[in-house]
Amino acid sequence: MKRNTGSDGNGRPGRDKDSPSDSGNEDDRKGRDRRRDPKDKPRQRGDSSPDDSSASDHRHSCNCRHNRYIKPKEFSGETSFETFMMSFTNAAKFNGWNAKEKLAYLRASLTGVAAQLLWGADDISYDQLVKKLEDRFGSAGLEERFEAELHCRRRRPGEPIGELAQDVRRLMSLAFPGNDDAPLWQHIARDSFFTALDDPALQMEVRKNEPRTFEEAVRLALRYEITKAAVESSASSGRHRVSRRVDGTRDESPPFQAQAQTQQHQDFEDLQTTVELEGRSQCEASKTSRRSP
Repeated sequence: MKRNTGSDGNGRPGRDKDSPSDSGNEDDRKGRDRRRDPKDKPRQRGDSSPDDSSASDHRHSCNCRHNRYIKPKEFSGETSFETFMMSFTNAAKFNGWNAKEKLAYLRASLTGVAAQLLWGADDISYDQLVKKLEDRFGSAGLEERFEAELHCRRRRPGEPIGELAQDVRRLMSLAFPGNDDAPLWQHIARDSFFTALDDPALQMEVRKNEPRTFEEAVRLALRYEITKAAVESSASSGRHRVSRRVDGTRDESPPFQAQAQTQQHQDFEDLQTTVELEGRSQCEASKTSRRSP
């Protein structure tokens, strides 16, 4: 291998192009370039990775869910306990409450007579409090009472069919708890609704369509009542229009009637005068004939 022993332009001895020192310097430069590569730069505080982004989105979703908090309703013992517990359970599930939190919110939701169950119940658990409320305000064991109310239920004057149907469904759920889609449940609810209507004509019109479910019977009754009200309203407006026309004709007739009556009265007076004159003339003629021999 040839070596360059000459000097460069500055008088310094030259170096061999293939010397080991040159190759080492080349490797050092490449190493520095790799360290300067932006891809290998350390992540700063403001930089984010996909993992950090997903974690941030999770925290954001948690915060948004916290903002959509569902507040449970209050229970005083005057409304349905089953309906209240259904609403409270839904709120607890959505808000992600544990047993301790459910107990705290349930205690805060009780008012009136229901809140009296909390007297002396400082160490009660959530399940114990629910059982206590169910025993006091629940409908378990009262099925016969609600069944009797269902049989005696009748539509009140002016009560909308929708409210009647809602009350019939409530009594059915309390008297016959279970699957409301069962054919027997639907049959009993439909017949109870027909009886509660207390209107044989309406019941007959609805039965003509042979409804199979409770909801179908309610829809048919609503449709029939709306149609009946529309027909009666149309007939009533038609009678009012006819009466207005008759009243208008009567308003125009008096001037002609008055003129005719005036003419008749004048003719009667003229006739009466003529009769009187003829009567006088006949009397004078008879007197004259008596005087003559």
